[in-house]
Amino acid sequence: MRETTYLPGNISDRVRDLREEWGLTRKALAQRSGVDESLLGRIENNKIKKIQDEALQKLARFFSVSTDFLLGLTDIPDRKNYDIEELGLSVQAARNLYTGAVNVEVVNLLLADPRFAVLTNRIADFFDETMAAGYAARNQMYTSISEVVGRIGKEKPEMKGAAKKTASIVRSLRTPLYENELVQIQAEFMIIIKKLKSEYPSQVEDIQKLTKEAFDQTIQHFTKGGEAAQLTAVSEEEFAEQFKLSLAELPEIPDQLSDDLLSAFFAIARVVALKKE
Repeated sequence: MRETTYLPGNISDRVRDLREEWGLTRKALAQRSGVDESLLGRIENNKIKKIQDEALQKLARFFSVSTDFLLGLTDIPDRKNYDIEELGLSVQAARNLYTGAVNVEVVNLLLADPRFAVLTNRIADFFDETMAAGYAARNQMYTSISEVVGRIGKEKPEMKGAAKKTASIVRSLRTPLYENELVQIQAEFMIIIKKLKSEYPSQVEDIQKLTKEAFDQTIQHFTKGGEAAQLTAVSEEEFAEQFKLSLAELPEIPDQLSDDLLSAFFAIARVVALKKE
C-alpha cells in the first residue's frame, strides 16, 4: 500500500497528477485504461461536470486507487474494496472469507508477509509439477544408466561385481518425486508461522504467573505461614476446592483454562495417590 497522502484536489487534479506520476501521455493512458483520449482531455482540463461511472471505475482500476480518491473525497489513494474477479478469488474462497469459515485475521497476516508470496509460488510449482517433471526425467536417466551397467555385468562375468555395485550407486542418485519439494514447502511455512508468532501478542507468561499466584495462595491458605508438612493432612478434594477458589479470584484466567488446570491437578493427585498405595 502507498504511504503517500496527496494534497486536496478534484478529479481533474487527480487524473493529471497520477498520469504524470506514472510517466504516461494521454494517448498511452487511453490505450492502457480503455478510457477515451478526448474524455481524458476534458477531465484534465476540468471541462466535464460529471464523469460516467464506467470511466471512473476504469481509471481507478488502472491506477489501483479508490474512486473516492479520484473524486477528491479522500486524500489517501489506497483502495479498500475490490471485485472478486480482480482479487482472483473463487466464489467459494470469497464465501469462506465473508462467512468467517476461515480466520480472516490469520489470512491477513499470511498475505501481508512477503515470504508468503514466495511460498505460494513454490506451492504452485509443486501443483503443476514443474520440478517433479525435471526430477522424473533425471531419475529415468539414472535408471537407464543402471540398466545398461547391469547388462554389461551379465555379458562380462568378470565385471559382474563391479557392475552391480556401480548400478546400485547410480540408482541411489534418484530423487524421490515430490519429497524434496514438500520438505522445502513445510520448512518455508514454519519459518513464516514462527515469524508471525514472534510478532503476535502473547499471554503465556502472564497466564503462567497467574497460575503460580493461585497455587501459592492455596498453599498459603492451608499452611498459614507454617510448614509445608501441614499439607499432608489436607485431602485432594479440599486442596482442589481451595485451588478453584483461588483461580476464581483471578478474573484474567479464562473459565476453560481454570477447568483445564483443575483437571491437570486431579490427574497429578491420582498419580501421587497410586504411588502412596
